[in-house]
Amino acid sequence: FDSNVAQEVWEYFNDIFGVPYRRHSCLSTVIMHWMLSLPKGHPRHVRNLVLLLVLWFIWHSRNAARFEDGVMEPGDVVEEVMWSLKRMGSANMITREQLKGDFDSIMAHFFKCHPNTKSTLW
Repeated sequence: FDSNVAQEVWEYFNDIFGVPYRRHSCLSTVIMHWMLSLPKGHPRHVRNLVLLLVLWFIWHSRNAARFEDGVMEPGDVVEEVMWSLKRMGSANMITREQLKGDFDSIMAHFFKCHPNTKSTLW
């Protein structure tokens, strides 16, 4: 998780959400910065989902590169995360409450949130 590819992916999503960032050698530091950036009292915020998706797709890409002779590219990881978010948005799996504080981010247009939406996937 400390490869150049992982660093580029983290930089991309940190820029989108305004998470303070500089290159870290430790995954726990990256996670701490993301957790501290969450709005207070919103444990199901979309940033938690983005954090998990980034971790998952970095790991998945790394394994594909290592065990399936694939190539680990930052753009591919970003695309997988974005595609997953778009699918969840299209399925109305994210509520407005889960986007609190991030309606002005590029991510907000992925989600068709209705003010009274109560059901969520996670």
